[in-house]
Amino acid sequence: IDELDWECFCATKFAPSTLNTAFTPSHIMPAHLMNEENDKDGIRICEMILLILRNLSYVQANTRFILQSIGILRILVGSLYFRNFMTGKEVRGPKVDRDDVDADNGNSSSNMCLHAINAFYNLAPNLDVTGEKIFLDFHLLDGTLDVTQVQTKTSKTTDTVDIKSYVDADKCGKIHGMGMVSLQIAKNFNIKDEKLTKLPDNMFRPVVKQYVKASMAIFPAFYGLLRVRTSRAVVIGSLEALILMVDNQDNKSIFLHTPDTILHQLVHLLWIPRLGPDSIEYVDPLRNAVSRVSGMKLLGGYDIAVDYEVRDRSVEILQKLTDMSDDLKRRVGRKFVVSQTDDFDVNVVRYAGQLNTRLYDAILPALTTKVGRDHTSQFAAKLLSNLSSVEDNLNGIRYIERKLLRAMDNVTPVISHIISNKILSCI
Repeated sequence: IDELDWECFCATKFAPSTLNTAFTPSHIMPAHLMNEENDKDGIRICEMILLILRNLSYVQANTRFILQSIGILRILVGSLYFRNFMTGKEVRGPKVDRDDVDADNGNSSSNMCLHAINAFYNLAPNLDVTGEKIFLDFHLLDGTLDVTQVQTKTSKTTDTVDIKSYVDADKCGKIHGMGMVSLQIAKNFNIKDEKLTKLPDNMFRPVVKQYVKASMAIFPAFYGLLRVRTSRAVVIGSLEALILMVDNQDNKSIFLHTPDTILHQLVHLLWIPRLGPDSIEYVDPLRNAVSRVSGMKLLGGYDIAVDYEVRDRSVEILQKLTDMSDDLKRRVGRKFVVSQTDDFDVNVVRYAGQLNTRLYDAILPALTTKVGRDHTSQFAAKLLSNLSSVEDNLNGIRYIERKLLRAMDNVTPVISHIISNKILSCI
């Protein structure tokens, strides 16, 4: 397996039988797929393993051990390519016509892909793409300690527990045999942040390169996760995990090189209808009973039409990405054109040299929205402020200038201040 391309291998095995996703080229034989028809027991076993890993990730003490296992990381990353979701009549049909046990394996709201996303959501704050924390665990953690005291809640007595049962002593404590090098490592250790400062990369990168590679393998999978249309829970969970990873300063060097395909999809998710054939995980009312009645439906308009849960998270990610560099501001503000190659219909994103009207048209109503998160309007205003700070995007601000002036009557004083002093003042 080490000699195989792990992403392509998992995408092939976990692809749906319909072969309609970005990760499944049309030349893959259906017999090679790991779906309900070919390997029902294998799907169940994989899902149980992912459930166990997800439950373990909820405990903070387990996160370091999970991230230090290359095998577990590969299982989690590989499960992100599962696409054989079951939606519509297969899950919501009459109970006499379906098997609940089989339907749950690929349920769009409970599947191995979603379990892996939830696990990475819990692991995101400790995800180590630099390798410094793993290096410190292997070298500074003393694995030769015999006992540690653990006090139980029921009594005042303390029990001695062998720490070697929790820590692999063969991997840890290597600093004892490094001579004067150990002194340099200890001097450059920041005990508060558990990081190394002013230490050459060539000193610790060769030791942890396999762990860093396994940790960074999660990022390419997000392109396909954000394009899923058969599981709304997967899309929202992916956006939540992305927010935590963007907030982690250790990942800044990665997000500075965010590919255009991710930016294009985030802009696309700013305006996704909540209902109708263009929505995520569409439920056909001719086949299923849909009861989504609310008072806002009688009013109509933007707030009831947009999928605000997807929009709110996409706005937050774009705002935080454009905070990082002027290059990201320029790339987000340009118009994207998606073209297809002759080989297996692979999508390629290119710039058209024009302003991204879809972005500005989708961001503008978010300034005055009354549904969703409270800080969505502020994130939208800050995103426009970031875009206006780059000269290449000033035509986009002029494109919505009149609408911005009209929107100032219906926004909070904080947003009105951002519009007048940080956005309109740039043109």
